[in-house]
Amino acid sequence: MRFAEASPVPPDDYAPLDAAIARLPAYSWLIVTSVNGVHALLGRMEALGVKPAALTHLHIGAIGPATARALEDYGLHAEFMPGEYVAEAILAEIGAVAGQHILLPRADIARAALAIGLRERGAEVDEIAVYHTVPGDGVAALAEHLLHSDREKPYLDAEQLNEAKAFAPGYDVYALYEEWASWWRDMEKPSLRNPALAFFGFCRKKSESRPLR
Repeated sequence: MRFAEASPVPPDDYAPLDAAIARLPAYSWLIVTSVNGVHALLGRMEALGVKPAALTHLHIGAIGPATARALEDYGLHAEFMPGEYVAEAILAEIGAVAGQHILLPRADIARAALAIGLRERGAEVDEIAVYHTVPGDGVAALAEHLLHSDREKPYLDAEQLNEAKAFAPGYDVYALYEEWASWWRDMEKPSLRNPALAFFGFCRKKSESRPLR
């Protein structure tokens, strides 16, 4: 079964993002967790006449290499990227952020774990939905299937599936998910401490053995 990918669309209200752009000098960090987030933020800055150079005073973190490359397209360098490309790894590796003001542009469906974890470490976090994720027909079918699958497949949320794209450029990650889940069942459903990391590893090996880009 093939599942159509989701598409990003602009937010209903630009006011929170515009306010954040207006106070860029007050931030210490910018952390981006998707390619779409990079384009949404920088695209809105361009619309407001604000150049990418307005971000160069910040510490910039990217969740993975695809996001870092998107930043480079605007002349920006991600000085921080975690060893594993998930939100939990950012929290584990970013270091001391107490008292830091962090801009976190995200999808509207993004998990709250990163913002919560940063706040627990003493950071002031502005988590702003810079785009909406509109599912294709297949994404809705996948979500419904996972919900009623009686744990026949390891659960991954939409953000984790989106993150997996960085590990297998050019691949349909939803098709890869189905292939991985089938392998997991064939292996008699071994316990997975972190299903997302296990899936990311599968995607990486698939891409390394048969690169599409």
